[in-house]
Amino acid sequence: MKIIIASFLAVVLLCLGTSTYAQNSVTVTNYVTVTNYVTTVTGDGVNTNTAAPDKTSWELTLGASGIGNVQSRNGSADFDVSLEANPFSWNRSVWVGGEQAFSVDSGFSGFSDLFAEYSFDIYKSKVYLNPGWDVRATYALGGNPVFGTGPHVSVQWFIWDTTFMYGQVNYLFQTRGDDQILPSIGFGITF
Repeated sequence: MKIIIASFLAVVLLCLGTSTYAQNSVTVTNYVTVTNYVTTVTGDGVNTNTAAPDKTSWELTLGASGIGNVQSRNGSADFDVSLEANPFSWNRSVWVGGEQAFSVDSGFSGFSDLFAEYSFDIYKSKVYLNPGWDVRATYALGGNPVFGTGPHVSVQWFIWDTTFMYGQVNYLFQTRGDDQILPSIGFGITF
């Protein structure tokens, strides 16, 4: 009986030793990419989405735009510069900014613009769709300013990490005169 018990224990120990040896000698390498989307509620009840695009805080653009009067079908062209920021830590996709444009077609004229927009990442943090709303004052030497407001939509294409091209179309409802359609194109940088 002692031989049977000793043989049984030897077989069990041999099996345990073999399986333990096999487990220790097998190397498994896993390559796993994990993207975490974490939404938390802070003490003040504000949702913070830590998976929002990591956009920089400022954009500076230089561009050219055309002004097309809807009813009279005439227009002009101008040079514009804008500066915008995404100052809201609760949502980095909201941008606010200002734009200034100058034209010297038949005398000095221009417009000043304040706007807000929401930025949608539509392709791998390279292409963004930005619908928004503008409030604008258009002026010319010797004339009274004309105020307007209306929607805009722009597309940004990042050609390098901090440099992008954009195209934009605005529609402005004017306080007097013709409503305006304003297409524009240009370049911008983020910093």
